[in-house]
Amino acid sequence: MSLNLALDFHIAAEKYCDLPAIIYNGLEITYGELANSVRYWTILLSRMGVSRGDNVCMVMPNVPEFTIAYFAILHLGAVVVPCNTLLTSHELAYQISHSDSRYVLAHQNCLLQCVQAAREVEACAGVIVNGSKEDGLKHLPEEYRKDKIYWVDDELSRLQEAFPFSTETVTVVARHENVPEYHSEPYDDLDQAPWPTGTSPEDMLCPPISSTIPIGARSQEYITGVLLGTPETSSSILTPLGSSAEDETGAAAEVTPLQKFAAQNPHFAESGSVWESIPSPGGNTQTSWSPAPVASNPDDTAVILYTSGTTGFPKGAQLTHFNLYSNAQYIREFMTGYRPGKKTLAILPFYHSFGQTSVQNAALFSGATIVMVPRFEPRRVLQTIAEQKVNVVAAVPTMLIHLARMQQKLNLDMSCLEQFISGGATLSMGPREEVRRQFPATLLLEGYGLSETSPISTATTPAMPPRPGSIGKEIAGTQVRIMRADHSFANPREIGEIVIRGHNVMKGYHKNQLATESAFVDSWFLSGDLGYCDEEGFFYLVDRKKDIIIRAGMNIYPREVEEVLYAYPQAAMAAVVGIPHPVHGEDVIAFLTLKTTETGSNSEFAKQKKPFVHTQDENSVNFELLKPKEKPIQALEAEEEINALHKYCRSRLAAYKCPQRIIILNEMPKGPTGKILKRELIAMLKENFFD
Repeated sequence: MSLNLALDFHIAAEKYCDLPAIIYNGLEITYGELANSVRYWTILLSRMGVSRGDNVCMVMPNVPEFTIAYFAILHLGAVVVPCNTLLTSHELAYQISHSDSRYVLAHQNCLLQCVQAAREVEACAGVIVNGSKEDGLKHLPEEYRKDKIYWVDDELSRLQEAFPFSTETVTVVARHENVPEYHSEPYDDLDQAPWPTGTSPEDMLCPPISSTIPIGARSQEYITGVLLGTPETSSSILTPLGSSAEDETGAAAEVTPLQKFAAQNPHFAESGSVWESIPSPGGNTQTSWSPAPVASNPDDTAVILYTSGTTGFPKGAQLTHFNLYSNAQYIREFMTGYRPGKKTLAILPFYHSFGQTSVQNAALFSGATIVMVPRFEPRRVLQTIAEQKVNVVAAVPTMLIHLARMQQKLNLDMSCLEQFISGGATLSMGPREEVRRQFPATLLLEGYGLSETSPISTATTPAMPPRPGSIGKEIAGTQVRIMRADHSFANPREIGEIVIRGHNVMKGYHKNQLATESAFVDSWFLSGDLGYCDEEGFFYLVDRKKDIIIRAGMNIYPREVEEVLYAYPQAAMAAVVGIPHPVHGEDVIAFLTLKTTETGSNSEFAKQKKPFVHTQDENSVNFELLKPKEKPIQALEAEEEINALHKYCRSRLAAYKCPQRIIILNEMPKGPTGKILKRELIAMLKENFFD
């Protein structure tokens, strides 16, 4: 049995050839055009020696080239290693080296960090950059210009000598002139710009597309393959270099550039290159050479996703073709109902498993259209949804909260929006109600999973009865259970660790057998999350196993405290962590950001440049700054706000659960998907409160 995700994409591309696959900054790219681009990149990568089993690192945001390169790599039977675009060169070098990546595929805006990283990895053959050398060198210091850098536009232009393109090559520049003026206000609390320091403001807003997209390809031109040529130029294409074909007179025929290329790249012939004679629209028959994707096994690794590395070095989860295929199929069939004519918004980064599976793969296998937005800006996102008539939006809770609050200001027509899919973190009850109020006609679904599970393991679907607070039931082909510490299974509503096995679970961590063995018990993958299951099979997430706080022998689940804080009228974001205490074992620490208003006490208080700390003793309320530790001069209403917050917690939580400190921040530290980074909050506490 063979399974290659690239084949599923090409099947969809042939079926939906003339339908829009991607809309980016006003540019509409059809499935046929996207498939042609994938074929061009496939040839280019093959020329550079990429073949089955090779690993290729990708450092790209949500731009069409990500999707093109993704399926081109898989087409060759190689492995995609997508990396966060915000990684430093040192962090990136580790992932390139550990994954044994042969090349780094980089967006121009990420070029410098990629070149610096590649320099640290001896086995890396070079950096492949979208765009042209002329444009790229403008942003590259002189010292790096002699490194092994390959420019996609320049390489493709050379490729034309061997391969007569089926349609005129058009230099496409879809960039800032097509961007509406949104005048979006800054959102310091959720800055999702996927670019390293130094990127120009206009390139942050909408990165350019260069000449990698062949505009104007028609159905026939795709069906007969991107290497469409006349019988005279394409016959005997597989004649080995050094031998000769004979013409009708018996004389030796000249070996064409196409033949030379085929002979120098036998990989195509070995992996299923075929002759096809397909009737043209006019009734004539043309012969073409159409290389099929490499026949991969279902258990072959397709993607290596590196975990966030909360402790130690990041681990590379090996996801197979079948892992990703089965997860995408469930999403399209049971959750989103993706089909031709449906539009989904790409605001989740594709280098993350959530965006890659639930948006890119599930949508493109279904004939749906992806509307790409490289940077999350709530105002722009909402206007894009309204203008493009987007039907499905997958997002993390932080994004949904900001969209709800911006919608309250804009009150745009959201009648087109059918579904929100929330994942990546828990959507607390307070924010959930806020989203429901602003988008009353939009169905809100939740899913749960990890990078290691491709990612979805449980989900709510439109067919299920509403169950607020639940992360749904186990998905098809997956078993989910609650496991006790002694590895027995828990009873309904008993809290334990969520464990998973099934089609979606990774094959293991790349080059880390010890971590792989530690991640499984009797074939069950240990999620590290605590939860419970009710009598009807609905699962509920309680907290991370390692995040549980034990104070004076009592278990405290941070999510329970966060739920209370989120329900406070002026709370914008909340996070709760535990810190060591010499007597009680641990103390409960709460971090908040406050909603800002046009007038009133909160506006001035929330805009302070330094975070405030409220320390609650048994009989007194003290205020102090984190750094330096002095009492700030603040308005009376700020003190009243803190006192009110303390009383609020006491009225809703047992005394041992109430935060010992409440810290007000201007913004929360977040990862690329908007998830609050508690490890950074703990680091802040250690730096400012402990020696």
